[in-house]
Amino acid sequence: MRFSALDRFQHALAISVRRHFSFLGFVAVLVPLVLCCFDGCWIEVLLRENEQLRVVEKLRLVEIQLPLPPDSIFARYQNYDSMSFTQRYSPRMGYVSSLIDSLNGDLPDSLRIDTLAIDYSLQDFGEAGRNRNILIISSAYFVAYDSPEILRSIIFHEFGHLAYERLPESSRERFVALWLLMKRNALFYLFREGEYSGNARFGGHPEDSPAELFASAFNLLRNQPEQFFSRMRYVEEIHRGAIGEIAAMTSVPVSFDE
Repeated sequence: MRFSALDRFQHALAISVRRHFSFLGFVAVLVPLVLCCFDGCWIEVLLRENEQLRVVEKLRLVEIQLPLPPDSIFARYQNYDSMSFTQRYSPRMGYVSSLIDSLNGDLPDSLRIDTLAIDYSLQDFGEAGRNRNILIISSAYFVAYDSPEILRSIIFHEFGHLAYERLPESSRERFVALWLLMKRNALFYLFREGEYSGNARFGGHPEDSPAELFASAFNLLRNQPEQFFSRMRYVEEIHRGAIGEIAAMTSVPVSFDE
């Protein structure tokens, strides 16, 4: 039986997504079982508060890129468990699930995203990724942003990775050469998603690899094409051919419908 993302996201939430324990989660779950047995609940509170402070301080390092102050983000996180989160953000998750289903198109079963999973760990704030057929999204994109445009950009970026994987070997080799050309001429700034409206400010890292450049271009050229090409006016003529080639390679649908 084939499950769509919409069919399964409730189940993914119920099993508390990603099935890994961050240190914060470890403290919250195990410390009450151990320390309280020795009448040391004050130690439990101390450890949890120290961990919370550490996470907030980590967010303060990137505060300029956040939509809310770190303390406000942390306060919002404290208001939600999996049940209350589902009740509050069910419409947004339905939107994301429908978008995933539309982008799955005619992908083979081995590549289809059939499960949407929400990661509640504050330590993984702003993370998103794919594990086989599961798309994992940080709850931060709901709790801190709550923007359909930003959710859309995340989904398109991840499907950009799928598109890159399906490129013929010759096309992938050419794209590696284009990535090296962008690196040599310091042109990655054109593809940093965080510099475009409708994207999280810390989004996109095209300098990391050809696959990341492809995924960023895939998102931008489908969702912010006008913004992207308006920036081309400031690029030297000698580089426009290569950038146009990237645009052509990432704008042509690769075996899925929009």
